[in-house]
Amino acid sequence: MIKFAITAAIVLVCLFFIVLLAALMLWVIMKMLRSMFPDKFAPAAKRTEDEV
Repeated sequence: MIKFAITAAIVLVCLFFIVLLAALMLWVIMKMLRSMFPDKFAPAAKRTEDEV
């Protein structure tokens, strides 16, 4: 039981780091795309009236 708990803790820590690295890579890719294509990521024109 102790061996299983230690293995589960190691797996959870590794999974946390993998998710953290994936989020960091996604952030870097988005920053690169925003710098390469600034017009594609520009905000849309301001609304002049409510669309209800």
